Amino acid sequence: MTFTRSKCALFLVVATVVVYLNCLPNRFVWDDQLLIENNSYIRNGTYIGAVLTTDLSHNARERTLYYRPLQTVSYMINYFFGGLNPLGYHLVNILCHLGCVLLLWRLVHKLSGDEVIAMIVAALFAVHPVNTNAVTYIAGRADPLAFLFLLMSLSLFLEYRARTEIHALSRTAFFAGSALSFVAAMFSRESAMIFPALIFLYCFAFPSSAERRVRRALTATAPFILLAGAFLVWRHMVLAQFHRVLPPNLSMPAWLIWQMPFRTLATYFGLLVWPAHLHMERQVILGGAGLFVLTGIGLLIAMGLLWAIGRTYRTQPLTFFGLCWFAVAILPILAIPKLAMLAAEHWLYVPSVGLYLALVAVCRHQMSRLQPHTQALVSRLAVVVCVVALTALGARTILRNADWVTPVSLYSQTKQAASYSTRISNNLGREYSATGERQKALEELLATVRANPEDLGHKGNLAFLYLSSGKLDEAQTLSQEILRVEPSNTDALLCLADIHDQRGDFARARLEYLRAAASSAEVGPWFQLGQFLLQHGRFSEAIKVAAEAYDIEPGHAQVFNLMGAALTGLGRYDKGEEAFRMAVRLDRYSVSGFVNLGTAEFRRGDVSAAIASYQHALRIQPNDGRARYQLGTAFWQLGNPGAAIQELEQAQQLLPDNRMIRDALEDVRRGKPYTPPVVSPPRQP
Repeated sequence: MTFTRSKCALFLVVATVVVYLNCLPNRFVWDDQLLIENNSYIRNGTYIGAVLTTDLSHNARERTLYYRPLQTVSYMINYFFGGLNPLGYHLVNILCHLGCVLLLWRLVHKLSGDEVIAMIVAALFAVHPVNTNAVTYIAGRADPLAFLFLLMSLSLFLEYRARTEIHALSRTAFFAGSALSFVAAMFSRESAMIFPALIFLYCFAFPSSAERRVRRALTATAPFILLAGAFLVWRHMVLAQFHRVLPPNLSMPAWLIWQMPFRTLATYFGLLVWPAHLHMERQVILGGAGLFVLTGIGLLIAMGLLWAIGRTYRTQPLTFFGLCWFAVAILPILAIPKLAMLAAEHWLYVPSVGLYLALVAVCRHQMSRLQPHTQALVSRLAVVVCVVALTALGARTILRNADWVTPVSLYSQTKQAASYSTRISNNLGREYSATGERQKALEELLATVRANPEDLGHKGNLAFLYLSSGKLDEAQTLSQEILRVEPSNTDALLCLADIHDQRGDFARARLEYLRAAASSAEVGPWFQLGQFLLQHGRFSEAIKVAAEAYDIEPGHAQVFNLMGAALTGLGRYDKGEEAFRMAVRLDRYSVSGFVNLGTAEFRRGDVSAAIASYQHALRIQPNDGRARYQLGTAFWQLGNPGAAIQELEQAQQLLPDNRMIRDALEDVRRGKPYTPPVVSPPRQP
């Protein structure tokens, strides 16, 4: 079989696209909601400075240990072109993975000079289901993004090292490109700091001269070590301001700590060989006596790796490089107890490449030593084995993608695989509540609270479920229980505020909203306080709240929506319209901003501009009942009853309990002329 470059490229592109095509319709799940749906930092360019100087979550209440600004920047680009449509985010993840596949293919070809080895390694990487947590999961983008830059850096370094005959300035350009790509990789994911070790191993395994091999390798690696050190200092400075450093976990007994790396190593090997049991809550410290067997298997694997590295050191540089790649990439995970105990599948995204390379290189080396007639027979058998293996792995990837369709499907699958996880039950309960399945939500959240009564977050979710179900006494009891343990718990204070508001106690509700806003460095509680004041006609107070929110996060479009609504309530229509225009400039996908702007334009008498604003809002979110109602009234004002009835009927379907929409629809059908309403219809939940 002839493996031409074009055929290999086409095969890898088709294989990658086929196995990940079914994830395109998937929704946002898990951390996608924190990093994308609820992340104001991705909505306009004013946040670039903040992205570079905060952690990944950019959220004072949910700080993370991760510093990955380029991951956030990639979401900003996605949002600019497609808003909150998950399809675009999935497409970028697939393209990043495809880029990694193609770069890996060319890199392995440069290392081996063998198109067969390059294609098989790249194909295994392309379709292996262990990568779904990095590709299908949008929040896992850091892995393919960082690896893409890392492969660019390594490829450019190889070009720099190989092209000794070209002009010095051109060689410098290759080296500078390699260094910049390495920096981009680190700013995408911290694990890219292993790159200097890969450079050293490459220079050691494939030396330009046998003399002073180690010294030459260290000299080539030194600039990248300096870059990694500078990044580490910068990262520490950023995270230290939030007191989020990564301390060693020494609370576990010593006998467990020393076993964890070997258990994790055995778990990862098992996932690469037999990826049938994939889920997001794998913990290697849980279980019975069987885990001691896992420790033993891990010890054997570690000794086998060391033996193989020593055996191939001089005779098989490609195999040696692949084994060392795997060891270097996975060692940081195994060495940190907090990471080793989790065994996350996406952490294999980079290490797995080394194992694929070593395995294929060994097989190719052994085949080259066979007699010609035997070699032909074994080659045909190898082709069959490769086709079967790649087909099976690809099919498993397609099936795994189906687990990620919705949050409920993912959490349900994970709960079956990891029934011990109260976090999954809590998440599942929240999703059931969001989809209106309150009985299922109640069962999940009650079970979660019983299993982990110390977790205030679980109790808070149960309190909000009671609140949404109208069980105010139960919600109040739980909220007060949380506040006895943590008096400044923002969610519990917000829950109490809503309870008092529903009971008609404005003063106590206002007090709890103020306490909630003061308890958090986030802007969200201020918006809830502002909305509460608007509903009660306290427009002057709402303006002050909007000013407080502006001081916290001046780039947030909702600040100007709140300010505009308050100014409009005071009759300052021109200023209100200016605020709404600023809101849509800051967030081009702000449905509320465009609806509010349309209402201001309608009030000013520019009905055509108002219609354009309402239609823009509906292009962003076609099922927004408030926008449908306002568009219907605008057509009514223009004397177009047919279009008005069509829009108002759709608004009524979306908001069936809204009396104002129902009355307007009846008036249009009777042929009555348009009359301005006294109040606006409530905002769609």
